[in-house]
Amino acid sequence: MPRPVHSSILFSTKIKFYIITIILLPILLVGFQNCGSKFEIDASILSQSSEIDSSDDTSRLNPNDRTPSIQPKVPVFENHFKTVDKLGTDIYAPKSDQGQRVEMVLHPSGGGTNITFGDWYQATGDITLGYKDEMPFEFHVQNSGNYGGIPFIGIRPRDYINKENGNMLETWWFGYMHKTFPLTSSSKVYAFDYTEKRLDQLYQWFFKNYPQANPKKIILRGQSMGCWGSMTYGLRRVNQYAAIFCTLPRWRQTDMATLDGSTISNDMTLPNGENFINRMDMVSYINNPSNEIPFVAWSIGKNDGFATWESQVDAVKALRATKRGFVFSWNNGNHSEGVDAMTAVTATYTPEDFELGKGYPIFMNSSLDNDVNTDLIGGINLGFKWRNMIETDNGFEIEISNTLGNVSVDVLPHSHTFLKKVVQKNIYIPSGQWVKVTFN
Repeated sequence: MPRPVHSSILFSTKIKFYIITIILLPILLVGFQNCGSKFEIDASILSQSSEIDSSDDTSRLNPNDRTPSIQPKVPVFENHFKTVDKLGTDIYAPKSDQGQRVEMVLHPSGGGTNITFGDWYQATGDITLGYKDEMPFEFHVQNSGNYGGIPFIGIRPRDYINKENGNMLETWWFGYMHKTFPLTSSSKVYAFDYTEKRLDQLYQWFFKNYPQANPKKIILRGQSMGCWGSMTYGLRRVNQYAAIFCTLPRWRQTDMATLDGSTISNDMTLPNGENFINRMDMVSYINNPSNEIPFVAWSIGKNDGFATWESQVDAVKALRATKRGFVFSWNNGNHSEGVDAMTAVTATYTPEDFELGKGYPIFMNSSLDNDVNTDLIGGINLGFKWRNMIETDNGFEIEISNTLGNVSVDVLPHSHTFLKKVVQKNIYIPSGQWVKVTFN
């Protein structure tokens, strides 16, 4: 696949782990003793999944009104890091101020190799995090600036791995496919979600080691390949990330990196049997109203070239049909120019607006919305701001404004506190003024 053009680097409730049985444990220990640097593994050992358990309703939404039934819980992952060594630090290390918000930043294709600031780490993991034991994984933790005088922290992992021949392999923030070891005539090719598992491990390690960070105030950010990963990884993790802010996304990923030259097929599965193509179709994921997702903010150009406009339109339709919180801006640019449309989003929507467990208004049918089918430049749900939100068991109250002009819009509360089923309300907001809307 051609390498995307990119500009500067930008970033359930229950985890299903198939526990290695007591019977298999001695066998694995013998395998460790008899292996060299390349630990050969069977796919059954790698079938641990980092996905939210769909049988657990604690993070699911009521499909009728998008009201969560219960507050999602932050997951606890079994540790698969073996070592974490600090390689260096500099003046860009995180500040000590308590309660800092966090951004997990996923870099674009070709990025990540020149990140050498902040606290610099190298971790190694077990065989659930790569095709062999103790594969290195680098990441940086840095002071990413401040908002309103308050510093915030950026986590910047590296996506790529180094193959046995020394060549770099980008994993598109998912993982890669390869045949199971030991190689035999019956070895089968699987899609292994190694990179997603590494990100989950990093997420947990970070909050244990940086107590000044607020685990409720974390978003996912990315550009190009980093935005592809923000969608395929982040949309499934509503109990870890309060929002996704990214540019140039793919909503459907139909290919993946290969370790050994294996090729993808429509029936390719993860070791747990899940079909890869279906799993990476995030439009389909959104269309299922039982799948709760974080708030989504994104931009792209209509002539992106690496992500189809059709998929952006399909995503908007799915988000609207299932009454999600989102904002979208576009221009008529290519893969380099689509990032510029994000300024229309961040003019009023900021990461500070979102926090795990904290509600927000869902906007629908704004009279200022542009037509995704015909308009070369435009946006959906642009210009809105809110303040003075009050959430209780008995009500949801909020003040809403819009900076772009007079607007009529339907509003619905997204809350883990106010759980009553309500009908969306239509309000009219004069340009720049604040209008209170109440649900009880």
